[in-house]
Amino acid sequence: MDGYYKTDLPNGYQIESLADDFDREYFTGYIRKDGARVFEWVTKIKIVGDSICGEQSFEPAGRDHYFVIDTKTDSITQYKSPLEAKEKAPMVVTGLTHLEAFYYKSWPWVIPLTILSVVVSSGLVFLLWFIVNKISK
Repeated sequence: MDGYYKTDLPNGYQIESLADDFDREYFTGYIRKDGARVFEWVTKIKIVGDSICGEQSFEPAGRDHYFVIDTKTDSITQYKSPLEAKEKAPMVVTGLTHLEAFYYKSWPWVIPLTILSVVVSSGLVFLLWFIVNKISK
């Protein structure tokens, strides 16, 4: 997956892909509000009502941090290990979605655009077939 991706989250938060991060083995992004970065290196995310739950991944592997942002109050809770997150807030570590899938789910126009492209390309193939048949007779 490459390119630039940006999606709106609840109460003015946004998540964007990192522009220089396309050679990594997993896709990362950052969460921002009002132009300021709130979290970097976000690899997984989940929206629960007005809360944003997510996972930050750092090098070396295994240094994952978990967080919850209450977008109504702008309060942030961080957990330094998966064990701490499971003990204090189990919802944080369950059901997180990788960013690639999250971006695709957040674009409501992807499926209609895919259908339209299939219909148009099929029409073009038929038109070319018709022209070739007319020329060859």
